[in-house]
Amino acid sequence: MGSKVEGKEKVLSKRHGVHEECFCSDCGWFSYEYRGLRNWCRKWMKEVNPRRWAKYGTTTKCDGFIRNPMKRTLFVGQNALLLVQPTQKKERYAWVLDYIPNKYPERKRKHVVQAVGEDYFTLMELTPKGDNIPREYERVYIGEGRRDIIDHVNRRLRYEDLTDTARERLPYALEKIVKQREGFFLTLFNDPDRHVGKMPILMLLPLVKGKDLEKINNERRREKFKSFEDLERRTGLLFPERAIARRIEEELIRYYG
Repeated sequence: MGSKVEGKEKVLSKRHGVHEECFCSDCGWFSYEYRGLRNWCRKWMKEVNPRRWAKYGTTTKCDGFIRNPMKRTLFVGQNALLLVQPTQKKERYAWVLDYIPNKYPERKRKHVVQAVGEDYFTLMELTPKGDNIPREYERVYIGEGRRDIIDHVNRRLRYEDLTDTARERLPYALEKIVKQREGFFLTLFNDPDRHVGKMPILMLLPLVKGKDLEKINNERRREKFKSFEDLERRTGLLFPERAIARRIEEELIRYYG
């Protein structure tokens, strides 16, 4: 069991080359563009270069292969395919990614914070009050009314505007947000019959295979999942919160890069 956990941990921890990735739940998201060909999983790529791809053992596409997994956003933005629409139209809380002192020396306020929103996962630049220095991964209030740490929101950011530190911290901040909103994201697994076109919505998450979907359906019929821990224990699906965070990160890069 330890080696299985370590192997999936290794796959999910890879965060480079995301612009060239295609999705195959059997291959684990990492089917890179090669010789101008895209949207094919690694096993199929053996046919293009047998020596390079021989270790995958077949020339057929995996069962978990999806041709256009990023056609629609599932979580990012107000037009995302959310299972439960938030009642508010603006972000209320943000999670700090990086604190940048003296970014605008010519202005009175010199310090800014890069953060990601909790509801719509908006990347944004904030200005703290006075000499406040928010900690990394700190959850700060940015909604209407009195704010203790943040003075105002400067602007929205694109992924390319993030500092190297912010990019490195983003995946872990997203995991914390997913855990914070555990009840919301459990709806994905408690209603697995939801489809995007002909594809079950769960199959759009990294490392969720057809056999995992079958286990989830069987267990859900018995009783709904109460937590991620309960989901892992009953289905054997490892790191569900990390799989969701990985999908959110990919959407931020693809649509807001």
